[in-house]
Amino acid sequence: MIIVQARIPVQSDCRNIAYQHIHDFVNYTRAEQGCVGCEAYVSLEDPDILVIHQAWRAADDLDQHASGEGLEAFLEALPLFVAGEISTLRYDAVDDEEEGVGEGEGNAPEEVVVDIPLGVTFH
Repeated sequence: MIIVQARIPVQSDCRNIAYQHIHDFVNYTRAEQGCVGCEAYVSLEDPDILVIHQAWRAADDLDQHASGEGLEAFLEALPLFVAGEISTLRYDAVDDEEEGVGEGEGNAPEEVVVDIPLGVTFH
Protein backbone atom coordinates (compact mmCIF):
# COMPACT_ATOMS: atom_id res chain seq x y z
CA MET A 1 0.00 0.00 0.00
CA ILE A 2 1.19 3.50 -0.80
CA ILE A 3 0.15 6.41 1.43
CA VAL A 4 0.52 10.00 0.24
CA GLN A 5 -0.08 13.10 2.32
CA ALA A 6 -0.03 16.63 0.90
CA ARG A 7 0.00 19.80 3.03
CA ILE A 8 -1.36 22.73 1.06
CA PRO A 9 -1.16 26.31 2.34
CA VAL A 10 -4.10 28.36 1.11
CA GLN A 11 -4.86 32.07 0.97
CA SER A 12 -7.19 32.95 3.87
CA ASP A 13 -9.60 34.82 1.63
CA CYS A 14 -9.71 31.89 -0.81
CA ARG A 15 -10.51 29.05 1.62
CA ASN A 16 -13.98 28.46 0.18
CA ILE A 17 -12.55 28.17 -3.33
CA ALA A 18 -9.92 25.75 -2.02
CA TYR A 19 -12.54 23.68 -0.18
CA GLN A 20 -14.61 23.27 -3.33
CA HIS A 21 -11.67 22.22 -5.51
CA ILE A 22 -10.33 19.85 -2.87
CA HIS A 23 -13.80 18.40 -2.33
CA ASP A 24 -14.10 17.71 -6.07
CA PHE A 25 -10.58 16.25 -6.17
CA VAL A 26 -11.24 13.94 -3.20
CA ASN A 27 -14.50 12.66 -4.69
CA TYR A 28 -12.86 12.04 -8.07
CA THR A 29 -9.88 10.31 -6.44
CA ARG A 30 -12.07 8.01 -4.31
CA ALA A 31 -13.63 6.61 -7.49
CA GLU A 32 -10.29 5.78 -9.11
CA GLN A 33 -9.10 2.21 -9.46
CA GLY A 34 -6.86 1.20 -6.59
CA CYS A 35 -7.81 4.06 -4.28
CA VAL A 36 -8.20 2.62 -0.79
CA GLY A 37 -9.12 5.99 0.70
CA CYS A 38 -8.84 9.72 0.24
CA GLU A 39 -9.63 12.34 2.89
CA ALA A 40 -9.07 16.07 3.31
CA TYR A 41 -8.55 17.87 6.61
CA VAL A 42 -7.99 21.36 7.97
CA SER A 43 -4.93 21.68 10.21
CA LEU A 44 -5.73 22.39 13.85
CA GLU A 45 -2.64 24.57 14.15
CA ASP A 46 -3.40 26.71 11.11
CA PRO A 47 -6.78 26.86 9.34
CA ASP A 48 -4.96 27.96 6.19
CA ILE A 49 -3.22 24.59 5.92
CA LEU A 50 -5.27 21.87 4.23
CA VAL A 51 -4.12 18.26 4.26
CA ILE A 52 -5.05 15.60 1.72
CA HIS A 53 -4.42 12.00 2.76
CA GLN A 54 -4.56 9.25 0.12
CA ALA A 55 -4.05 5.49 0.35
CA TRP A 56 -3.39 3.43 -2.79
CA ARG A 57 -3.43 -0.33 -3.23
CA ALA A 58 -0.20 -0.32 -5.28
CA ALA A 59 2.33 1.93 -6.97
CA ASP A 60 0.75 1.25 -10.37
CA ASP A 61 -2.56 2.66 -9.11
CA LEU A 62 -0.82 5.79 -7.85
CA ASP A 63 0.93 6.14 -11.21
CA GLN A 64 -2.43 5.96 -12.99
CA HIS A 65 -3.78 8.63 -10.64
CA ALA A 66 -0.74 10.84 -11.33
CA SER A 67 -1.52 10.86 -15.04
CA GLY A 68 -5.29 11.17 -14.64
CA GLU A 69 -7.78 13.92 -15.37
CA GLY A 70 -8.73 14.46 -11.72
CA LEU A 71 -5.23 15.38 -10.63
CA GLU A 72 -4.69 17.45 -13.76
CA ALA A 73 -7.83 19.53 -13.07
CA PHE A 74 -6.81 19.99 -9.44
CA LEU A 75 -3.31 21.15 -10.40
CA GLU A 76 -4.78 23.66 -12.84
CA ALA A 77 -6.92 25.08 -10.01
CA LEU A 78 -4.07 25.43 -7.48
CA PRO A 79 -3.04 28.97 -8.50
CA LEU A 80 -6.53 30.16 -7.55
CA PHE A 81 -5.93 29.49 -3.85
CA VAL A 82 -2.44 28.19 -2.99
CA ALA A 83 -0.27 30.43 -0.79
CA GLY A 84 3.23 29.01 -0.65
CA GLU A 85 5.05 25.72 -0.76
CA ILE A 86 3.14 22.45 -0.93
CA SER A 87 4.82 19.56 0.85
CA THR A 88 4.13 15.90 0.32
CA LEU A 89 5.01 12.76 2.22
CA ARG A 90 4.91 9.31 0.66
CA TYR A 91 4.93 6.12 2.70
CA ASP A 92 5.32 2.62 1.33
CA ALA A 93 3.36 0.54 3.82
CA VAL A 94 4.08 -3.16 4.10
CA ASP A 95 2.57 -5.95 6.15
CA ASP A 96 4.91 -7.15 8.92
CA GLU A 97 4.23 -10.67 7.67
CA GLU A 98 5.71 -9.92 4.23
CA GLU A 99 9.01 -11.51 3.39
CA GLY A 100 12.04 -9.31 3.97
CA VAL A 101 10.57 -7.19 6.73
CA GLY A 102 12.00 -7.89 10.13
CA GLU A 103 12.18 -6.25 13.50
CA GLY A 104 13.59 -2.76 13.45
CA GLU A 105 13.08 -2.40 9.73
CA GLY A 106 10.61 0.10 8.39
CA ASN A 107 9.93 2.81 5.94
CA ALA A 108 10.77 6.28 7.12
CA PRO A 109 8.66 8.92 5.43
CA GLU A 110 10.31 10.84 2.66
CA GLU A 111 9.49 14.54 2.85
CA VAL A 112 9.48 16.61 -0.28
CA VAL A 113 8.90 20.36 -0.21
CA VAL A 114 7.77 21.75 -3.54
CA ASP A 115 7.04 25.22 -4.83
CA ILE A 116 4.59 24.28 -7.58
CA PRO A 117 4.68 26.54 -10.61
CA LEU A 118 1.89 26.40 -13.13
CA GLY A 119 2.02 23.27 -15.28
CA VAL A 120 4.03 21.10 -12.88
CA THR A 121 2.60 17.83 -11.54
CA PHE A 122 2.86 16.58 -7.99
CA HIS A 123 1.51 13.43 -6.32
